[in-house]
Amino acid sequence: MANRRVAPLNDTLIKTAKPKDKDYTLPDGDGLQLLVKVIGSKVWEVRYTICGKTTKTTIGKYPQVSLANARKIRDQYKAMALEGVSPTEQKNYQKWNKKIMLKGNFT
Repeated sequence: MANRRVAPLNDTLIKTAKPKDKDYTLPDGDGLQLLVKVIGSKVWEVRYTICGKTTKTTIGKYPQVSLANARKIRDQYKAMALEGVSPTEQKNYQKWNKKIMLKGNFT
């Protein structure tokens, strides 16, 4: 798929995005996009590539995750992917580790 330049999103465009008959995305560029669902919720998605395999993951809902924070997270995920670390696997590991620590089960 060819890379194409897209106009960066802004808060006004995001706030005025209305649900349609099908889910659709609003690209921000460099792998970040906002998924607008039929039910009206808006979810940030990031695409990254590791070892030639492209993966997409969600990073949170708008407005809980602002546009500025979504861009920061995207940059972090891209940097991790360049190092060969899967952001999705890292996030799952951290959730698992937190759950173990909360239970006090250190064995």
